Amino acid sequence: MPNSIGATLDVIGRVSIIPEGFEAANITQAMALLRSKPNARVIPGYLFCFLRSRFGLVQVYRTARPTGQYNLNLQELSSFVIPLLSLELQNAIQEFVAQAAEKQAKSFECYYQAEQLLLSELGLQDWKPALALAYTRNYSQAARARRVDAEYFQPKFDEVVRYISVYHPQRLSKLATQIIEAAKFDERQKYRYIEISDVNTSNGEVGYTERELKDLPPNAKIKVKGSELIVSKVRPTRGAIGVVPDDCRDNGVCSSAFVVLDVPSPVREFLQVYLRSVIGRTLLEQPCKGTSYPTIDDTDVNALPVPTIATQTQALISDMVSRSRHARREAKAILEKAKRAIEIAIEEGEDKAMEFIG
Repeated sequence: MPNSIGATLDVIGRVSIIPEGFEAANITQAMALLRSKPNARVIPGYLFCFLRSRFGLVQVYRTARPTGQYNLNLQELSSFVIPLLSLELQNAIQEFVAQAAEKQAKSFECYYQAEQLLLSELGLQDWKPALALAYTRNYSQAARARRVDAEYFQPKFDEVVRYISVYHPQRLSKLATQIIEAAKFDERQKYRYIEISDVNTSNGEVGYTERELKDLPPNAKIKVKGSELIVSKVRPTRGAIGVVPDDCRDNGVCSSAFVVLDVPSPVREFLQVYLRSVIGRTLLEQPCKGTSYPTIDDTDVNALPVPTIATQTQALISDMVSRSRHARREAKAILEKAKRAIEIAIEEGEDKAMEFIG
């Protein structure tokens, strides 16, 4: 299932595979859904990895049309050439995809356990924000908040603050230091740039694209060195919150649409889980301004109330998040090996590919 529309060449052509047993769902028109024909001799896992390989991507880059965004239509996508490697090699690739899926499932399970531990600690494991249809507020409350929009005064916000107030909450700024150091650029160097779309909202994984200085957008401003916690200020309730990978140590830069926080482990992982949980997202929703692209300010993030929980619990949450991250890295390494095996098979022959697979 590849993207058929993307703001950059790094976005268009991104591909994913739908796992077996996935519930019925719709996809956006910006994606194309591919199914192997019964007589095509193309196994889905192999097709997925081929499209991720450089031989798949070069066809994306050659065909994509740069208009307002890069585009591929279904006819253009159907013109892609797929080499028919042996079923033995395709089955080996399929097995790698299955192994990666297991690691990915383990990653999600570890993170889910961390989130459930946090919510259980706060007594909010089954809490869901309820949307009230009618409620009243007085003028003094509106004057203090400097807001008159009804959404700001939804009772769910008071409810969640009341729940966490018994845990002696502190402002986030007491636990983390905001980084505002501007990046200094050298036109001879490539930079690992993090924008909002590089944060996986389903698991908090932070990626990046490697770009030359001329290809960096104007809002590529904040220097990062790895291990910082970043919080999106644009549509913050989507959960674009994660930890900068250590790969960005020497040449990392991120969008000014993030609040970048320096905070040590295990508090870092605790805050990541807390802010991405239903509690954190509810708190991030209240100060939002705007409609199509609701935003918050740096001060809104720094002022967020954070409950105080036992150090031992924070350490357990951090360990679960670390195990989740480790399993996710293993899944990526397995898929990288599968992708490389396909490239070797095309370049050097299938015997070499099977030897590489081992």
